[in-house]
Amino acid sequence: MSQSSAVTERDKERAEDVLERVTLAIRSLCVGKGDVRSRLEEAIVYQLSPLREEDFPCGLRGKFRGIMEQSTKYDASDQYRAGYIPLEALSPGHKWYEGSIRSTMRRIRRSTGAKIACNIWDLFSALTRMVE
Repeated sequence: MSQSSAVTERDKERAEDVLERVTLAIRSLCVGKGDVRSRLEEAIVYQLSPLREEDFPCGLRGKFRGIMEQSTKYDASDQYRAGYIPLEALSPGHKWYEGSIRSTMRRIRRSTGAKIACNIWDLFSALTRMVE
């Protein structure tokens, strides 16, 4: 087996490994309650944030990183001051990204949320093609 086909096979394995979580994220986006930002928050916090960039095939790591960067643009400190999250959410050991995701989803426009959702769809479509 050549080096390039070994990489391709490993990428296919990685795609298979993350496809279920990305599929569940898509499901949340499609049938979840609330506007796109609420559905994104649920999809990202519960399905995508446990994943790491290294879990994805090499060619899709940048797309995943971009989705997470767009979804964690704002930190949670403003949410604490507004009373939306408890002080524990800012403490060491807490999953920092949950507060950051929630803060970001409260601050972005619906159109920005729709762009992030499209990026998740594109990621899902690329993973599906790799698995087939």
